[in-house]
Amino acid sequence: MHVDWKAQFLTYFRSLCVCCFFFTIIADRGTLIDDKC
Repeated sequence: MHVDWKAQFLTYFRSLCVCCFFFTIIADRGTLIDDKC
């Protein structure tokens, strides 16, 4: 059974980027988060 780890990693990485994007927005608004990513 072959696992396409590259595809899984890319999916995971993209979801991280989305998280970072939202963190950046929140940080820009002066709430919460400072340089989580």
